[in-house]
Amino acid sequence: MTPALERNTEEKKQSARRQPPQQEPDVTVHDDVTQSVFTRPLHDDIAVLAYSYWLERGQPDGSAEDDWLRAERELSERAG
Repeated sequence: MTPALERNTEEKKQSARRQPPQQEPDVTVHDDVTQSVFTRPLHDDIAVLAYSYWLERGQPDGSAEDDWLRAERELSERAG
């Protein structure tokens, strides 16, 4: 290693030692936001339930959106 590179590397190490540890940001989250984030059904959960509704009804054409909305509503009610 060249002397300039050694000096630069050592300076970076010393600088890193002098810096205070980073603190987590202070974030205030309102309860309604927290609840909606943590109780909102996941996409995969909705998809699985909607698919099961479709299978139960004999796999008809043209009802995917209805099954999706039904599954989304049901999972939201369970969670909240």
